Amino acid sequence: MNEELFKKLSEGFFVTEDITEYTYGEDGKKIPLKGKQTKRYIPPDSVAIKAYADMSGGAKSYGSLTDEELEEIKNGILIKL
Repeated sequence: MNEELFKKLSEGFFVTEDITEYTYGEDGKKIPLKGKQTKRYIPPDSVAIKAYADMSGGAKSYGSLTDEELEEIKNGILIKL
């Protein structure tokens, strides 16, 4: 699997599905009765997030970071909250 696929799976995405209901005629053939199109959100996958982080080199061990780097990460998270 390639890095682009893991990125897509780790971010989540929308898919469009076509749903068609059928009925059977007297001759036994399928006849489309009604159809609709739905849009679904596929949430991020935790395994894909880890795999993408490993592939892109984004996964760092927090034990190897300096106190200043840890402080920057903490402040960035607090700002987002």
